[in-house]
Amino acid sequence: MKKINLGSGCILFVIALLFVGCGSDDASGPNVDEFIRANVETISFETLADPSAVTAAKIEGSDFTTFLVQGVDGSGNAMILSIVEYSGVGTYDLFIENEPTGTAAAYVTQETAWFSSGDGGSGTITVQVDDDQETSGTFEFVGIEGDGGTTSTRTVTNGTFRAKFE
Repeated sequence: MKKINLGSGCILFVIALLFVGCGSDDASGPNVDEFIRANVETISFETLADPSAVTAAKIEGSDFTTFLVQGVDGSGNAMILSIVEYSGVGTYDLFIENEPTGTAAAYVTQETAWFSSGDGGSGTITVQVDDDQETSGTFEFVGIEGDGGTTSTRTVTNGTFRAKFE
Protein backbone atom coordinates (compact mmCIF):
# COMPACT_ATOMS: atom_id res chain seq x y z
CA MET A 1 0.00 0.00 0.00
CA LYS A 2 1.01 3.58 -0.57
CA LYS A 3 2.46 5.44 2.46
CA ILE A 4 2.29 9.19 3.04
CA ASN A 5 5.00 10.98 5.00
CA LEU A 6 3.62 13.94 6.93
CA GLY A 7 6.99 15.03 8.28
CA SER A 8 6.18 18.13 10.29
CA GLY A 9 2.45 17.66 9.80
CA CYS A 10 2.06 20.08 6.89
CA ILE A 11 -0.37 17.85 4.99
CA LEU A 12 -2.51 17.36 8.10
CA PHE A 13 -2.62 21.13 8.58
CA VAL A 14 -3.69 21.65 4.95
CA ILE A 15 -6.44 19.04 5.37
CA ALA A 16 -7.55 20.85 8.52
CA LEU A 17 -7.75 24.16 6.71
CA LEU A 18 -9.91 22.58 4.03
CA PHE A 19 -12.37 21.19 6.55
CA VAL A 20 -12.46 23.81 9.33
CA GLY A 21 -15.63 25.75 8.85
CA CYS A 22 -17.06 23.15 6.51
CA GLY A 23 -20.06 21.44 7.89
CA SER A 24 -23.75 21.22 7.80
CA ASP A 25 -25.73 24.33 6.96
CA ASP A 26 -28.46 23.04 9.28
CA ALA A 27 -28.58 25.57 12.09
CA SER A 28 -31.63 24.03 13.73
CA GLY A 29 -30.10 23.83 17.19
CA PRO A 30 -27.12 23.04 19.38
CA ASN A 31 -24.83 20.24 18.35
CA VAL A 32 -24.92 18.38 21.69
CA ASP A 33 -24.67 14.94 20.08
CA GLU A 34 -21.41 15.71 18.28
CA PHE A 35 -18.26 16.66 20.15
CA ILE A 36 -14.55 16.34 20.66
CA ARG A 37 -13.35 16.59 24.26
CA ALA A 38 -9.86 16.20 25.70
CA ASN A 39 -7.45 17.46 28.32
CA VAL A 40 -4.55 19.41 26.84
CA GLU A 41 -2.00 19.60 29.65
CA THR A 42 -3.96 21.48 32.36
CA ILE A 43 -6.77 22.88 30.20
CA SER A 44 -9.95 21.26 28.88
CA PHE A 45 -10.71 21.30 25.18
CA GLU A 46 -14.37 20.98 24.18
CA THR A 47 -15.89 21.80 20.84
CA LEU A 48 -18.64 24.37 20.51
CA ALA A 49 -22.25 23.20 20.74
CA ASP A 50 -22.83 24.34 17.15
CA PRO A 51 -23.86 22.28 14.12
CA SER A 52 -20.69 23.18 12.21
CA ALA A 53 -18.18 22.85 15.08
CA VAL A 54 -17.47 19.13 14.51
CA THR A 55 -17.04 17.38 11.18
CA ALA A 56 -16.27 13.80 10.23
CA ALA A 57 -15.50 12.31 6.85
CA LYS A 58 -14.21 9.19 5.16
CA ILE A 59 -12.39 10.21 2.01
CA GLU A 60 -12.16 7.39 -0.51
CA GLY A 61 -8.97 7.35 -2.57
CA SER A 62 -7.87 4.96 -5.27
CA ASP A 63 -5.46 3.15 -2.91
CA PHE A 64 -6.89 3.79 0.56
CA THR A 65 -9.54 5.51 2.68
CA THR A 66 -8.70 8.44 4.97
CA PHE A 67 -10.74 8.92 8.15
CA LEU A 68 -10.98 12.46 9.52
CA VAL A 69 -12.65 13.98 12.59
CA GLN A 70 -12.06 17.56 13.62
CA GLY A 71 -13.60 20.30 15.69
CA VAL A 72 -13.14 23.82 17.02
CA ASP A 73 -13.67 25.32 20.46
CA GLY A 74 -14.91 28.78 21.48
CA SER A 75 -11.38 30.24 21.29
CA GLY A 76 -10.79 29.07 17.73
CA ASN A 77 -8.50 26.20 18.75
CA ALA A 78 -8.87 22.97 16.79
CA MET A 79 -8.42 19.25 17.41
CA ILE A 80 -7.80 17.12 14.31
CA LEU A 81 -7.72 13.32 14.09
CA SER A 82 -6.66 11.70 10.82
CA ILE A 83 -6.24 8.03 9.96
CA VAL A 84 -4.73 7.23 6.56
CA GLU A 85 -5.34 3.68 5.33
CA TYR A 86 -8.43 3.46 7.52
CA SER A 87 -9.97 -0.03 7.65
CA GLY A 88 -12.78 0.33 10.20
CA VAL A 89 -13.26 -0.06 13.94
CA GLY A 90 -9.99 -0.60 15.82
CA THR A 91 -6.97 1.09 17.37
CA TYR A 92 -4.50 3.00 15.21
CA ASP A 93 -1.00 4.18 16.17
CA LEU A 94 -0.58 7.86 15.47
CA PHE A 95 3.10 7.66 14.67
CA ILE A 96 5.22 4.67 13.80
CA GLU A 97 8.91 5.47 14.33
CA ASN A 98 10.88 5.67 11.08
CA GLU A 99 7.70 5.13 9.07
CA PRO A 100 5.21 7.99 9.35
CA THR A 101 2.00 6.79 7.73
CA GLY A 102 -0.02 9.99 7.64
CA THR A 103 -2.10 8.81 10.57
CA ALA A 104 -1.82 11.67 13.04
CA ALA A 105 -3.50 14.00 15.49
CA ALA A 106 -3.04 17.70 16.02
CA TYR A 107 -3.94 20.38 18.52
CA VAL A 108 -3.94 23.77 16.78
CA THR A 109 -4.16 27.20 18.43
CA GLN A 110 -4.12 30.68 16.92
CA GLU A 111 -0.35 30.83 17.52
CA THR A 112 1.01 27.35 16.78
CA ALA A 113 0.22 23.64 16.37
CA TRP A 114 1.36 20.39 17.94
CA PHE A 115 1.39 17.24 15.76
CA SER A 116 1.72 13.62 16.82
CA SER A 117 3.59 13.06 13.56
CA GLY A 118 6.68 15.05 14.66
CA ASP A 119 9.85 13.38 15.85
CA GLY A 120 9.01 12.38 19.42
CA GLY A 121 5.24 12.40 18.86
CA SER A 122 3.12 9.39 19.74
CA GLY A 123 -0.38 8.24 20.60
CA THR A 124 -3.41 6.25 19.50
CA ILE A 125 -6.90 6.72 18.12
CA THR A 126 -9.45 4.02 18.89
CA VAL A 127 -12.53 4.04 16.67
CA GLN A 128 -15.27 2.26 18.62
CA VAL A 129 -18.27 2.98 16.35
CA ASP A 130 -18.37 3.38 12.57
CA ASP A 131 -21.79 2.65 11.12
CA ASP A 132 -21.41 4.87 8.03
CA GLN A 133 -23.78 7.40 9.66
CA GLU A 134 -21.66 8.38 12.65
CA THR A 135 -18.47 7.54 14.48
CA SER A 136 -17.19 7.66 18.04
CA GLY A 137 -14.06 6.72 19.90
CA THR A 138 -11.16 7.77 22.09
CA PHE A 139 -7.69 9.21 21.58
CA GLU A 140 -4.55 10.39 23.31
CA PHE A 141 -1.29 11.74 21.98
CA VAL A 142 1.89 13.68 22.57
CA GLY A 143 2.17 16.48 20.03
CA ILE A 144 5.36 18.18 18.92
CA GLU A 145 5.28 21.86 17.97
CA GLY A 146 5.23 22.16 14.20
CA ASP A 147 6.72 25.57 13.48
CA GLY A 148 10.33 24.40 13.05
CA GLY A 149 11.59 26.81 15.72
CA THR A 150 11.80 26.02 19.38
CA THR A 151 10.46 22.60 20.17
CA SER A 152 7.72 22.14 22.73
CA THR A 153 5.27 19.36 23.41
CA ARG A 154 1.63 19.10 24.45
CA THR A 155 0.20 15.97 26.04
CA VAL A 156 -3.43 15.34 25.14
CA THR A 157 -5.27 12.83 27.36
CA ASN A 158 -8.81 11.55 27.96
CA GLY A 159 -9.84 12.37 24.39
CA THR A 160 -13.30 11.33 23.23
CA PHE A 161 -15.24 12.09 20.07
CA ARG A 162 -18.62 11.49 18.47
CA ALA A 163 -19.54 12.89 15.08
CA LYS A 164 -21.84 12.33 12.12
CA PHE A 165 -20.27 11.72 8.74
CA GLU A 166 -20.75 14.47 6.17
